[in-house]
Amino acid sequence: FKKREELVKPIQDKVYSAIKRFAEDKGLDFIFDKGSASGLIFTDARNDKTEDIKAILTKG
Repeated sequence: FKKREELVKPIQDKVYSAIKRFAEDKGLDFIFDKGSASGLIFTDARNDKTEDIKAILTKG
């Protein structure tokens, strides 16, 4: 598993960089992967609402 990860990670990083560059060039906020269970490959950081949700949860 470790060896596979070492071999695959550089490829994944290169693909992700290309996707990110494409999204930024086209002004896209999201890119979805039709073949993946998670579905989301890229989102612009401004769409991260983690802190907003944490604040709601903290308030109860």
